[in-house]
Amino acid sequence: MTGRFSRFTAGMATLMLISGCAMGPELTVPVSKTSSDRFTIRWAHAYQGKRGVEIWGLVSRRGYGARGGHIHVEALASSGTVLGQADARLPMMGVRHRSGSFGTRLQVADVAEVAKITVEVKAVPDA
Repeated sequence: MTGRFSRFTAGMATLMLISGCAMGPELTVPVSKTSSDRFTIRWAHAYQGKRGVEIWGLVSRRGYGARGGHIHVEALASSGTVLGQADARLPMMGVRHRSGSFGTRLQVADVAEVAKITVEVKAVPDA
C-alpha cells in the first residue's frame, strides 16, 4: 500500500510540474457552465496556454446509467463571435467514483479577445 501511494504521489507531483510549465496564469474571463440531466460540471477554470486557452475542470455523473456524451467548450468574443471551440471526452467514471477531471485546449489567435468561455455537457455528437 505504501509503494502504491508513493508512486501515486510522485506521478501527481510530476503531472503538476509539467502542467505548471505548460499553462500560464488563470484567465479572468467568466466561465459559463451548462450541465445536463445526466452530468454536472462541478468546476471549470481557464488558463492562458502557449497556443490559446486551456480549460480544466471536474465533471460528475448523477446516476449509474450515464455513460455517453462529451464536453463542448467555446471561447466567445465580446460581440458573441466564436473565436475557438473544442470537445473533450467525458472521463472514465467507475461505480465507486462518480466524478473525473477533463481538459482541452482551444486554438485562439489572440487570448486578449476572449470575453467569455462556455463549457457544456452534450449527450450527442455535434452536427
